[in-house]
Amino acid sequence: MDCLPVAYNFDSYVRTILDLLKKWAWLFQYKNVDLLESGVLDSPEASYLSLISDLQLEDLNLVPQGFMKYVWPGDLKMFLRSCHELKLVIPKMETPSSKINVALFRGMKMKKRKEVIALSHVVSETCMKYGIRRVVDIGCGLGHVDRILHHTYGFKVLGIEMDVNKVKRAKEIDCFIDYIVARLSEETLSQLVSTINDWLGGEQMCLIALHSCGDLSIHVGALFKALSTAKCQIVIPCCYHRSNLLPLSKLLKESGLVNVNLLRIASDINAKRWEQMTSEEHMAHGRSVLSRNIMQLFPQTDKNSIKKNRRHLMRKSATNDWNSCLQNCLERSSGLNAEKLQTDWNSYEWRIRQVESFTCLQVCLQGVAEGLVIADILNHTFGQQNFHFKLLKLLDDVTSPRSTAIIGTRL
Repeated sequence: MDCLPVAYNFDSYVRTILDLLKKWAWLFQYKNVDLLESGVLDSPEASYLSLISDLQLEDLNLVPQGFMKYVWPGDLKMFLRSCHELKLVIPKMETPSSKINVALFRGMKMKKRKEVIALSHVVSETCMKYGIRRVVDIGCGLGHVDRILHHTYGFKVLGIEMDVNKVKRAKEIDCFIDYIVARLSEETLSQLVSTINDWLGGEQMCLIALHSCGDLSIHVGALFKALSTAKCQIVIPCCYHRSNLLPLSKLLKESGLVNVNLLRIASDINAKRWEQMTSEEHMAHGRSVLSRNIMQLFPQTDKNSIKKNRRHLMRKSATNDWNSCLQNCLERSSGLNAEKLQTDWNSYEWRIRQVESFTCLQVCLQGVAEGLVIADILNHTFGQQNFHFKLLKLLDDVTSPRSTAIIGTRL
């Protein structure tokens, strides 16, 4: 694997990361809402957190980039070095010049526009090498990428989406693109192979998926291998914590270390975004995490009586101070004891910086965790000799944290 750090193969890379994870499992052993209830913040390992808490903003923001102090314990410095050295080596794509009709961007936010421009450019460049003129988009949503590929680059596109309402809307927006309602899974794989081959009429094609959430990138890889007409695939995996299949390799499964908490870290804030956070944002984040932890301290009988009226118990904008947090939670739920919440908050408010220091070490681990997941997916999908793959970063980590494209080619 060319994307691995120098001198590593898949097996040695995984074993090295597993050794690191064993020593630092306390960072992902519990959910982030269970830090108080589990007592992990008072464990011997958590003594490192006070060192992080004492840092000024500029230094705190650079810890995930490798900043450390000479006087820090050797174990902590080794952890920070390892997190920096074990990240995958992924080249970044040069930003393509956009010659796309602005009318095609209707309904897209700026982040989505940049993602669509980058992906459509890579699809065009890849397909041009092999004379491919057909593209199948898995999880196409409203067909944002499909419209660019068809009207700007001239591709014939088939969009596949499991949400019938999104397919209906996509057809209303653009009648020149083919859409079908279908869900890709192990059970539907053979049927989709047949459906796609009928649409292709014997031509070769490129299989794509922008933000293939959870297990989708794994299923797309299986579809790619099953479709002899698929010359290449371009997939951008994300939301690893929603996967039911990870980890894939026997070595990772037997380790028992790759849990949903680690996968959530792999999916979460990266070092570049952390670097840009302000003091206010750090305090708001720490306050948000701590307030959720305090609610977890309620007796189970009380927890069972709490009912959320909204999907999220707290708005992001309500984390600027504790009173806003408390008021927002009370408005968005029923069964909460405001007096108990206030009492608990008064007891734990001092832990805000400790919680944020804990998060800082998780951010250090983010690149390693994501690298492990991507390497696992690559080994599972392209472990055979008749495939070639490469990784390419489509956008910077601030604009789009999950923008690593897996580009696979059938030899």
